[in-house]
Amino acid sequence: MDEGRGIMSLASKVLSKDYKEASKLKKFIGQCHINQKSALRQQDETTYYRWVLEQRRARRELMALFKSKQRHDLDKMNIKSVVNRLESQGINADVVRTAHYITLAE
Repeated sequence: MDEGRGIMSLASKVLSKDYKEASKLKKFIGQCHINQKSALRQQDETTYYRWVLEQRRARRELMALFKSKQRHDLDKMNIKSVVNRLESQGINADVVRTAHYITLAE
């Protein structure tokens, strides 16, 4: 059940088009942790550090997906603000909505 909640929270942190990649990265990060523990039990320092590096790389990629969603949300908020301002001044903002349809639809 915890895994389900984690996946739902993951879905809210990344763009829908990036969800599969983010899910794979999250699973890979978990597998890296398991492999690190295994390498420590076997006292294999080289393998342990290799998995640490792989986990760091995957975390960086996941963070890039999170930041992409944050930028998208900020852009969406700014576009909505412009539309609201134009409409409050009695100006038809359909052109702005049409030009930024993809951002507003996500």
